[in-house]
Amino acid sequence: MLYLHIGTGKAGSTTIQTFLKSCGAELPYSQLESFGLGNSWKIAASTGTERSRWYWVEHIKRLDADEYQRLCSRFWTEVKSEVASLEHSDFVASSEFIFGQVACDQEAMARLQVQLTEIFGEVKLLVYFRNQIDFVKSFYAQAVKGPTREILSYDVYIKNLKKIQVPINYAERLKLWGEVFGWENVEAVVFDRKNFPNGNLIEDFCSRTGIEYDNERFAIHRQESNISPSYSHLVAFRYLNRLTLRKHKGLAVRAITSLARRAITSTLPDKEFPKEYDDLLLSKVSEGNKWLNEVFFSDLAVKLPEIN
Repeated sequence: MLYLHIGTGKAGSTTIQTFLKSCGAELPYSQLESFGLGNSWKIAASTGTERSRWYWVEHIKRLDADEYQRLCSRFWTEVKSEVASLEHSDFVASSEFIFGQVACDQEAMARLQVQLTEIFGEVKLLVYFRNQIDFVKSFYAQAVKGPTREILSYDVYIKNLKKIQVPINYAERLKLWGEVFGWENVEAVVFDRKNFPNGNLIEDFCSRTGIEYDNERFAIHRQESNISPSYSHLVAFRYLNRLTLRKHKGLAVRAITSLARRAITSTLPDKEFPKEYDDLLLSKVSEGNKWLNEVFFSDLAVKLPEIN
């Protein structure tokens, strides 16, 4: 059996992967080096989708084109060989990239399902979904303040989410995963502390994957919360990105940019995102969220937002 956590972004994946990597020896399930320990990123990369290739080769440049092709061609052979060399029969893996990079490519899902079930027999999927309004704000903030150095205004960004391929239609994608892997093998959760036992994501993850939670044995160092800049700060950061231009990436420019951002954060008052953007986003996802809330989240304290 394989328990496979497939994301999504901004929904605790780093915490889960830190737990798996640091506490792996204490778990009843094995992890595979051929997947990638902790963060099993190679599963997503191996799917060979257009989005996957773009991300690993062109966007973050973790692999060049030849390396990516070699990974795709050798991946499943290496996985089978590693599994065959182990005495264990139960495994666990996590990669938030799978949900986003497979996207709505049902053929890629089907290939993944065939390969995984051939090797592991039973495959259980687990996915955490963050409220889309909070997710998009965090995703946009990362794009503006991170190496992408986004220059689009938030209103333009919101209106072009599909083109930018920001995954907000959870229902559309999850329906495909259910059809391919079987609904009985898919478990979804709204990412919110109120939905977790004792407000603990790791305790929730363990309960859903059949791991007996032990607070002492499974203690992991908490990372500092990655707090996104306010809307007013992001507006200023965006103009700073335009001034420095994306093509200028020298150390001097980065140092000046860092100082400028600190000055902006310390002097410019916080201002929240305009609510009309929340309403616009909600209009795009409310129908799908209603279905998810009825089918998956009826017993949760916090559900995904809907239009009343």
